[in-house]
Amino acid sequence: MTAPGIYPDLDFDEYLAIDAWNPSSVVPGLVSMKKLHYLKTHPKQSTTTMDFGSAIHCAVLEPDQFPLRYCVWPGGRRFGHIYDAFCEANEGKTSLTEDQYQTCLDARDSARSHVLASAHLCGPGQNEVSIVWEDRHSGLLCKGRIDRLLPGIIIDLKTTGKEVANERALRYVASDLHYDVRLAAYQDGISTLTGAIPDCKLLFVEQKPPHDVRVMPMEHSLVQGYDDWQRVLGQIVECTRTGIWPGCSDTEDELKVWETGTEYSNVMIGDEAI
Repeated sequence: MTAPGIYPDLDFDEYLAIDAWNPSSVVPGLVSMKKLHYLKTHPKQSTTTMDFGSAIHCAVLEPDQFPLRYCVWPGGRRFGHIYDAFCEANEGKTSLTEDQYQTCLDARDSARSHVLASAHLCGPGQNEVSIVWEDRHSGLLCKGRIDRLLPGIIIDLKTTGKEVANERALRYVASDLHYDVRLAAYQDGISTLTGAIPDCKLLFVEQKPPHDVRVMPMEHSLVQGYDDWQRVLGQIVECTRTGIWPGCSDTEDELKVWETGTEYSNVMIGDEAI
C-alpha cells in the first residue's frame, strides 16, 4: 500500500511493509547520511524495552485491547515445557511479568484520570493512525504512525523514566530524541493530506510510581523541526542520486575542551548532570 492517505485501521506489520521514509528512518541523518543509510539497510530489531513501551502505549491508548494482546507470565525464566504450554494457551498474546503488567495498568489509570490527558484520550479520536504522503519539496514518499489523532490535534504518547515535573529533563529527552522533527513530520503529513495544520501535543506518562502525567504542546520548536526534516529529505534525494552517503565530517575539526564551570557543567551522562 503506497497510495497517499490516512489509514486508521492499518495493521502495524502492513505499515512497516510500506516502502517510504518515516521520522525514525530520517532522524539518523541529523548525525550523518552514512548512519542514516546504514540503519535504513540494517533495521534495528525490537528490544525488551521497546516491547514494554508498546505495552504501556496499548494500555493507555487502547485499554479494551490490552488484555486481548497481553498476558501475565508468573514464572521466572522463559523456557521449558511449562512456558511452552503457557505460550500455546495464550497464542497471539505477548507475555509480560506481573510487575510489567501492573505498571501498564497503573499508567493507564493515571493517564485516564488526569484532567487534561483524559480529555484527549477519552474524547472522539483514532489511535495508531497510519499516514502516507508525498513530500511536496523532495517528492519522496513518506509515512508516519500517529499515536492518537483528534480533530485538529496530534497526540504523541511518551512513557518516560524521568520525572515529568522536571521540565529540564524533558527538554533534554525531547532534544536528544528529536521529538520536534518527528512531530513536525506528522504535522507536515496531515497538512499535506488534509490542507489543515494540526496542533501537536506530547503526553508524558512516568513509567515508575506515582506515574505522574503531563501534557505539553509543541509549537515553536516545530519550526526548526520542520527545517531539519526537509533538510535531511533533500540530502536523501542527493545521496540517492550520487550513491554517496557521507559521514559526519570530512574535514579536520579541532577538538576543544570545555572550560570548567561553563558548558561542561550542563552535560548529561545517563540520568545525572555533571
